[in-house]
Amino acid sequence: MQRVFEHGEYESFRKVCSLNARNEPMDKDEAERLARAIRMLHMDWIKVGGVAFNSITDTYEVQCEYQQAYQGQTPSRESWTTLQIKSPRQWIDVLTQHGGGLELP
Repeated sequence: MQRVFEHGEYESFRKVCSLNARNEPMDKDEAERLARAIRMLHMDWIKVGGVAFNSITDTYEVQCEYQQAYQGQTPSRESWTTLQIKSPRQWIDVLTQHGGGLELP
């Protein structure tokens, strides 16, 4: 799936991923911005459930479900894997591993 960003979407994505591309824990506002940016991408392989506070690590995480990237094969049934995104860097890594499906202007 190729995706072309509209200007507003690209700016939100750039703020979350480029400017904050670090592997540090997120506060509530940053986690909500990341969740909003992922939702705006409208990719069919990831669903954002919300933002949750992890009391063990004292940080916020974006709760998601995603489908693994299949190399030339379509899975026989939809299987979703739970994922807690703990940092913008982790989101970039997931996006890169999945192949992204994004086309930047």
